[in-house]
Amino acid sequence: MNDFFANGAKASKSIGSIQDLSGNMLLKMWNAEVPAGKLLFQHHSHTCFEITVVDFGSGVYTTNNKSYNMSPGDIFVFSSNEYHCITEVGDKGLKLTNMHFEPRYLWGNYTDSFSEANINFCFGHSDAFENKIPSKKANIIYSYVEEIKKELNSKESEYQLQVKSLLNLLLINLVRNFNYSDQEISVNSLQFKSLQHILNYIDEHFTEKLYLDELAEKAGMSPNYFSSFFKKISGISLWDYISNKRINMAVQLLRENGLGKNILEIATLCGFNNTTHFNKMFKRITGMTPTEYKKNTYLMIH
Repeated sequence: MNDFFANGAKASKSIGSIQDLSGNMLLKMWNAEVPAGKLLFQHHSHTCFEITVVDFGSGVYTTNNKSYNMSPGDIFVFSSNEYHCITEVGDKGLKLTNMHFEPRYLWGNYTDSFSEANINFCFGHSDAFENKIPSKKANIIYSYVEEIKKELNSKESEYQLQVKSLLNLLLINLVRNFNYSDQEISVNSLQFKSLQHILNYIDEHFTEKLYLDELAEKAGMSPNYFSSFFKKISGISLWDYISNKRINMAVQLLRENGLGKNILEIATLCGFNNTTHFNKMFKRITGMTPTEYKKNTYLMIH
């Protein structure tokens, strides 16, 4: 789920993506064009880590507590579940390169020290980190984004591994040069593997009925400890994480005009058993009800 803009306009072109063996999206990159205008702030967030490059034009990117001017060459970085929205676009419009990746895509084996020490990397950053990296300071990060783009375009042998390697180098640069990292969270090998397993399981089953006891058992933890552990790592509760996944899917369906389905059918497809809870969670995450979203003249770039 990304930023929306007025006038019913939509311009989005896929660059490439990487999926897991079950077909779940791990990483995707695309170009987007946004026409001029002022936009309402939308409570927009997602479970993906996001990197955006401003290729052309000007505008304003707004978070919960700050607004940033946008200029060509600027790079914006948003951790999972961090509210952000483009609220103004200059007269010439905006052209952007966007990249999303799921946190679990970053993790390697437990013996990988970056994975071990920074298991919560994608879920939050230090207070000292600025979401905007100005163009004059963004050269190295920009070069990694361009290399990732080339790999996704060419799809040469082992390109998925090369993309992951480049992504790790990009993130290390954020740690070393831009005060990204918050306090490191230490986990043991069993906890690390459990979290990987659970996030994979949620990705594959979030549209089904999920129960805390069953998820905790799969993680090898008690329900209370598992809930606490999940929130400690991700920064949000287990159910907020699952709800975000479900609402992101609902937004996609609504964007496609619901494929001829009504609100109840969409809610059911996304894992909700009644429209009351669906409407409540949809408004909490997007700032509007599903019905308001369908009637809105704004469209989402995705």
